[in-house]
Parts: sequence; structure tokens; C-alpha cells
Amino acid sequence: MYKNKKVNALVTTFENQLNQFELLDYELSAPLEYKIKHFIFEFTPTYAVVENGFKSAAVAKAVGLSDNTSVFYVETGIAFKF
Repeated sequence: MYKNKKVNALVTTFENQLNQFELLDYELSAPLEYKIKHFIFEFTPTYAVVENGFKSAAVAKAVGLSDNTSVFYVETGIAFKF
């Protein structure tokens, strides 16, 4: 398949792991919503604990992903209902 035996072994290992189900992370969030007349303000803080991140630090760095074991982020939104 591949000329290099090492690459072939890595690809085979990767393909064998594709059929296994693994959770990526656990997330805890608390959505908040504030309505005033026709406006809706949304705020959702989320805390995620990484269970199975990228195995390769080089790939994660190239894609721009963090190698932390937990992440905190916030989603916000404004809606106008008429």
C-alpha cells in the first residue's frame, strides 16, 4: 500500500481505531436568557473537560488547537423578535 513500512503501520493502526466509539469531551453549560420587549439576549458559559484529544501534538498545533485538558468558553447572542 505505502512504500514506507512505518507509514503503513501507522495508517493501519489509525484505521483499526476508527471503529471504536470514544467520547471526545464532557461539557457542562448553563444557558441564560434575558428578554426585554422585542430583544432577546443569550449568554451560555460552557466548561468542557477533554476526554480524548488529538494524539499528535504536531497535528493539533498545525490546526491551531489547544492541548489543554479543560476548556472554558462563552457563547453570546442577540435576537430581535418582531
